[in-house]
Amino acid sequence: MKHPLKKIKPVAVIVAPTVVGLLVFSTWPLVTEKIYSEFFYVGITRVMTWCFGWIPFSVSEIVIILLVPTIFIWIVLIVLRKIRFVKAIYILVLSISVLFSWFYFSWGFNYLRQPMSTRLQLSQAVVDTALVKQALQGELTEANESFLVYENLDEEKIDQEIERCYRVVEKQLGISLPGGIRRPKHMFIHAILNKTMTSGVFSPFFHEVHVNMELLPIEYPFVLAHEKAHQMGIANEAEANFLAYLVCMASPMPELRYSAHFSQVRKLLNRAYSSITDYGFYRRQVRAEINADFTRVQEHWLKHAGVVADFSHKAYDQYLRANRIKEGVKNYAGDIDMLIWWKVRSGELVDVTGNK
Repeated sequence: MKHPLKKIKPVAVIVAPTVVGLLVFSTWPLVTEKIYSEFFYVGITRVMTWCFGWIPFSVSEIVIILLVPTIFIWIVLIVLRKIRFVKAIYILVLSISVLFSWFYFSWGFNYLRQPMSTRLQLSQAVVDTALVKQALQGELTEANESFLVYENLDEEKIDQEIERCYRVVEKQLGISLPGGIRRPKHMFIHAILNKTMTSGVFSPFFHEVHVNMELLPIEYPFVLAHEKAHQMGIANEAEANFLAYLVCMASPMPELRYSAHFSQVRKLLNRAYSSITDYGFYRRQVRAEINADFTRVQEHWLKHAGVVADFSHKAYDQYLRANRIKEGVKNYAGDIDMLIWWKVRSGELVDVTGNK
């Protein structure tokens, strides 16, 4: 019989480097940025996407599907005493340890990198109502002018255009983003995304970009650009939205530009509703066709609302908080501030307080 310490050793060998990494990277974000995000991760994602990106179906989904009968068989073997309970617990702990370490080394350490606002030297001051009004007015004007009825959405063309525009935004921001094969994938059991009210998801285990196949065309370009940002090592949801907006706006394609304006107007209106007294003045400026799009998107997602979606929302909120995104799912709206300060920097908006 093996000594208990010998059984613990494999778990310790797997987990210890991850724990050390978490301690070091959470203490020194600049170290995370330079050593992990800009060096190790670049190589990791190139290898992972080369291995799995070309496969037309979701490897992540297949693994999850296969896990269900595997777990069932495992439980049956425990009940029938074909596997000793202690051994079963050991296998479970070992498996969780592997997944825990794989997650962080494959992608998760990106949560601990320097904030993009710091890298871009953007102000992190609280955005005042005057700037919110300026930003909202600008987005409303452009959204009203760029309204588009989507017909025969060419997903392949949009994918290629988003890839091209990421290279443009890279130069615009003066940052480096990793390459890789980022072909979007759909899931066979897309009900998983619907029931959890998820528009897209990035798999950190196989570096696959997934987009909900039932997304409305209005949402598709922005969501795809957002999920691609995650594959490029941008873990923060606000930062992924920030990049998605700039990428869609860097394109001359009306489909991408309207998708970006549509997304931003919705978030700015939500911010304005609770922060400015003349909200109605701006709300009345939204053209009728865009209001109809708001309704279509809302109705599309509300039909999937329920216990599963509520649980998923709360679970993801806790997941983000556990990974140092202190505001949880509210982080999705954080791109408003980033974009406002970026536009102040570029001269599109004027801040009378002098912040940049």
